[in-house]
Amino acid sequence: MRRYVATSYLFHLFVISILALTLIAVSCEGSAVLTSSAPTETTPVTTPPQPGLFEVFITPEGFVPAVIAVPAGNTVTWINKDTTWRAVGEMAPEGESVGYHPFGESGRIQPGEFYRRTFELPGNWYYYSPDTYQSGEVIIEEME
Repeated sequence: MRRYVATSYLFHLFVISILALTLIAVSCEGSAVLTSSAPTETTPVTTPPQPGLFEVFITPEGFVPAVIAVPAGNTVTWINKDTTWRAVGEMAPEGESVGYHPFGESGRIQPGEFYRRTFELPGNWYYYSPDTYQSGEVIIEEME
């Protein structure tokens, strides 16, 4: 009979130990997750977001990037990151007039909105913002 009591006692001690270790492991995992995620949430962003592939940001300082190269047949997207409307229009070659576009070819692009244009033929497309006269260039490269 004694053997049964001792075995039962050891068995219960073993089960309690396993449960205690499991609880400690779970609580350590939980705190590790909380600790590792906290710095990411509070880490300040020191660099401004960068445009993606074939994207140009319209900012108060100008177009970012001001010059972009794309293979022919691709689309460039201008995204207004300013706090007021902006526009994108073709620059007339010096001494020539392309036409009158008071708000550029894009029309008014409100903050957070975008304008897209697809470029089929290789060459250079010079553009500007008719309201600020900031300029940029799209270099359309021949497909290989």
